[in-house]
Amino acid sequence: MYEFPPVDNLKDQILGALRRVRHSLAAAMEKAELWDVNGNTLTLTFRTAFEISFLEKERHEIEKIILESLNYTLQLKTQLKKHEEESVHNEVEEQVELVRSVFRGTIMKRSQS
Repeated sequence: MYEFPPVDNLKDQILGALRRVRHSLAAAMEKAELWDVNGNTLTLTFRTAFEISFLEKERHEIEKIILESLNYTLQLKTQLKKHEEESVHNEVEEQVELVRSVFRGTIMKRSQS
């Protein structure tokens, strides 16, 4: 197993290598919100599926460029960031409950027309 540099340094090295060969790959990887290295696996977390789709198609090319330019054998993995909808929904429910309790009211379901 390799001893990789800290994630920020690794990120700079990989993006630099990709920019020299295929700038579009570097641009897509820059949009990752989180870079995580576990063993020989580099996991990139994205907010949208667009970059994931593009990078998954080019995954082998990216791994090849990293190996040839930096002599690192890394397996690239992408994942979608979990939506924060649940926490937003819970927060809205808490706010509704607060208003209901302050005004001592009742929550009525909206009728569908």
